[in-house]
Amino acid sequence: MKSLITFLFIVLASTTYRCGKDEETIDCIAATDQMIGAWDVTLSYTNPGTAYSQLGLNNYEGPKGTQMNMVLEITETSECGFSGTMTYGAISNNHSFKVNGSIDKYGWVFFTESTVSNDGGLFTDCLNQDESWQCYRWPTNRWQTGGQYSEGRFDSNDYEWEGEFIHPATSWSGNICLQQPCSDFSWKSVGDITGLYKIVKK
Repeated sequence: MKSLITFLFIVLASTTYRCGKDEETIDCIAATDQMIGAWDVTLSYTNPGTAYSQLGLNNYEGPKGTQMNMVLEITETSECGFSGTMTYGAISNNHSFKVNGSIDKYGWVFFTESTVSNDGGLFTDCLNQDESWQCYRWPTNRWQTGGQYSEGRFDSNDYEWEGEFIHPATSWSGNICLQQPCSDFSWKSVGDITGLYKIVKK
């Protein structure tokens, strides 16, 4: 009984702490104004890993375990919203996306790579090839629009924070297995491209 009471106390204390933290509000208009400028972004990919084909001839490497460094430049704000560009540098032929985002009253930041700002050609040129289905595999599918950055909380003290990344609709399916040794070849999905990001003011 005593151990049950102790467990319930820990759960209650943890829940109360989280709720209290979530209830701390900020001036989101002032926060978005502080977003103006350039930020270094590091993206560490967590999915998908390598997909193995049954014949072993067409294994597809995924981004899991790799990193990308890019620059987020915020140029405009409006109320609690902001916009700018995300540039990926030489790895993508300087491909960049138009970014639109917002900060809510609790400081949570969400932004999306909404449209192409500068086309590095890695995805669009690939579509002109005969086997264009390969364009929807890593790494070419990364250069489509739609990447979403979320679960990051604005920090006006250190001007850095971490969050989660997902690129919806980048999953694909095949008769594959997802880990070795392979014993479960079947038609399955590799899942969307996901990762963790860190952002630091330049």
